[in-house]
Amino acid sequence: VYKACPSLTETQQCVMEYSLPLVLPGIFYVQSLSPFGLNFCFAIVAVHTLETLLTDFGKTASSLCACSVISPLAHYLIDCFWLHSLITTMLLVPQRFVANDTDDVRNVIYTAILLIQTIPIYLSVCFKSNYANYQQYDQNKSAEKIGFLIVHCFIWFWISTYFIAISSFAGQKNLLKASILMLNVLPLALTGWYYQNVSSKKPNKAKV
Repeated sequence: VYKACPSLTETQQCVMEYSLPLVLPGIFYVQSLSPFGLNFCFAIVAVHTLETLLTDFGKTASSLCACSVISPLAHYLIDCFWLHSLITTMLLVPQRFVANDTDDVRNVIYTAILLIQTIPIYLSVCFKSNYANYQQYDQNKSAEKIGFLIVHCFIWFWISTYFIAISSFAGQKNLLKASILMLNVLPLALTGWYYQNVSSKKPNKAKV
């Protein structure tokens, strides 16, 4: 699993962070969702660009950033917050995202479920890239731990997706709220596990 997951250099991470959020308004435009949804996406692009300007992705990417205020791990968590806020709003008040009152809100739910599937991919690449760029030590044990984390990242997001889909289409509001809470806690739990079991164990930076 560790070998199958791609990783990015410091510069590649930085470029990805500047460009990736631009996909959001594109998705909403293609899906013909409401101006409220499009404005939400553009707001995420704006604040995320500022966040990236303040993130320390390493010396090789320093020319692409204004200053080093935010660590990469903190950046991953903040990214999840922006996307999770959008997904949560889409699931709880899908009617705000339809262009016309006669449009089917199921299209909004399908889009939210699609966005959820991008999160474990993003986090898996970020965790491996963070290790590869900053924390190359005890490679066999760490690779095993990161592989374990990647597998569980997908498993837990798929579980939350299952319950969100069931509760959304069955109209089970309480189950939906519980499933969304689980979804929103996952990035914090996974990043915390990575920090405790991999990131905080390094004796020093082996690669800068």
